[in-house]
Amino acid sequence: MQRIVRIPQNKKVGIVIPIYNVAPYIRECLDSVINQTYNNLSIVLVNDGSTDNGASLDIAKEYVAKDSRFILIDKENGGQSTARNVGIAWFSEKYKTKLDAVVSLESSITNNEQKDKNDINSTECNTQFQSVENLDSRIKETKLYTYDVSNENPYNIHKIYSNSINENNTLQPQKIDYIIFLDSDDYWHPCCIEECIRNSDGVEIVWFNLKFFADGVKFKSNWSLMYLTKLSRGKISSSDWLYACVANKVDAFPFVVQGIIDFNYLKRINHYFYDKVYAEDHLFGVLLFLQSNFIYVIPEPFYIYRIRPNSSCDFDKKNIHIPKHFEETAKMFKNRKAAKKYYIGSSWFFIFNKFLEFLDKNPQYRNRGVEEALLPFYAHQCLRILECTTDPFNLAPKIESVRPYLKKDYKYRHRLLLKNPKRYNLLEPFFKLYDYTKMIEIKTRRGIKTVMREYFVEIQTAYKILQDMVLWYIFIKCVL
Repeated sequence: MQRIVRIPQNKKVGIVIPIYNVAPYIRECLDSVINQTYNNLSIVLVNDGSTDNGASLDIAKEYVAKDSRFILIDKENGGQSTARNVGIAWFSEKYKTKLDAVVSLESSITNNEQKDKNDINSTECNTQFQSVENLDSRIKETKLYTYDVSNENPYNIHKIYSNSINENNTLQPQKIDYIIFLDSDDYWHPCCIEECIRNSDGVEIVWFNLKFFADGVKFKSNWSLMYLTKLSRGKISSSDWLYACVANKVDAFPFVVQGIIDFNYLKRINHYFYDKVYAEDHLFGVLLFLQSNFIYVIPEPFYIYRIRPNSSCDFDKKNIHIPKHFEETAKMFKNRKAAKKYYIGSSWFFIFNKFLEFLDKNPQYRNRGVEEALLPFYAHQCLRILECTTDPFNLAPKIESVRPYLKKDYKYRHRLLLKNPKRYNLLEPFFKLYDYTKMIEIKTRRGIKTVMREYFVEIQTAYKILQDMVLWYIFIKCVL
């Protein structure tokens, strides 16, 4: 086992965890935070209007009660982007608070409710998951302090919970050096934060890998952005990242939970999540990486991404998830499937236009890589609007703005979709069949290349062994 020297814990890391109806998973998530080998943390839990009869909120309160590093912000539902923005705003000292009340909390945490934890040695850390006894077995009764927001409150924060209070009867955020996001149904390897801080000098972003964990759904893929870009461990520039995207045909870049971000850098570029849209992590990730100078790449999967039923991504394909803020608009559609299709299509349209707006204001970032690798994908996604029979936001007439950015190889189908959506819908099965056969062709070609590459390596190795044997034979003959 490789021995790793512990690093000084002098840099404060802020963690933002949105919570929404995750009672079966949240303990595993929060325990992975508590069990981090790096302890200088400030953790903000943001309950985004959970509707599970207070189950998720109550569990979050328990962790706030037992660990002073936690605070809990309870807000009106607005989606993950708003929850993360509340976390950023909190650490940016945008909220002023005043003491409201003192609440007595009786915890129900027991040993058999908690899962086995990752083994943490004081001098060693490896990438295997092992078990350890629970850190806390029971909390009998604890006081929680509740606070109100006394200034502007755009996201409708109801209460803020903490187990501490200062002399002014207010709650102040701790100053942080880095910020990182974690989804409340996922979890970290215990060395995640420490490895990030270890490699954080001189970079704005530390980007680590993730792996998928199928929980209750069928999911076989184990791809990742890092795998697709074929980047190895080390420090790279923003240009290197963009070149890797172009060279490996990575045309989309969703990034939010796969790394740690320099908080001063985030504040300097005034970067937040785009509210109330699907796939907000795409715009956030692209603009974050474009404006950075240096990124450190860690290929190890320190983030465990849970693929589960009833998530916003609809992995189980049974329950169609529509965010609460879109429910009123969804009533205008014949069914929830059609409403979800429009919600996704309109989101892509807003994201694409926001991207163009950024490039217009910052032309230094408009280069060949952006034009070839990123913009065509997001332009193509906007065409989903034309496949919808109902258009409450009246976006279809504005779709012409995407035409210059469409890929040439999709030019015919895009032109047809723009000109005659009904005819396109008739021909769509043939387009899908073409894409499917094309995908099979690409995978077959890649497989053959991989086999041939391995075969070639084996031949090279055999030739080298034979060459060595001949040389040794000649040497022995000459000596004897």
